[in-house]
Amino acid sequence: MNISITARHVEVTDEVKEYLEKRLNKLKKYFKKEVSIHVIFIAEKERRIIEVDINHNGILLHGEETTNEIHTSIDQVVEKLERQLKKCKDKIQGKSKVASKITKKTVSGLTEEIKKIKRKKLTDKPLELADAILQLEKTKVKFLVFIDAQTNKVNVLYQCNDGNYGLIET
Repeated sequence: MNISITARHVEVTDEVKEYLEKRLNKLKKYFKKEVSIHVIFIAEKERRIIEVDINHNGILLHGEETTNEIHTSIDQVVEKLERQLKKCKDKIQGKSKVASKITKKTVSGLTEEIKKIKRKKLTDKPLELADAILQLEKTKVKFLVFIDAQTNKVNVLYQCNDGNYGLIET
């Protein structure tokens, strides 16, 4: 852990630094790699403020506490950061568990759905647009894929909700 300390209006003693390092080492278990921690000590009248920023793999965690005693501020900010780390870890693990469940369900769902697919072959004979409309009206389907007689390209004719027709040309 790379800990950098900044002090504003207060002198940080070696005893406070050791206590801080001891408490921050509690957070080591959440990190696999080296992590940089920036700590700011601020003294305002009788208040002792501590701000801690942890930057790890693009994730920025921030904790701030204000009390009358510096050791209490350190304890509270470390607890706050630990809660944030637990929450962050749970989110990451939860997403991976959900993703694996979704892929398992999707794969099993696809195999079931493939069995239910009805296949129809596209006629090789090109159709005029008017003939395609007549063929669409005869069937109960909402769209028809056909080869246009004029352009020899695949087109899709569909029936709109208002009774009109739409044409998708490729």
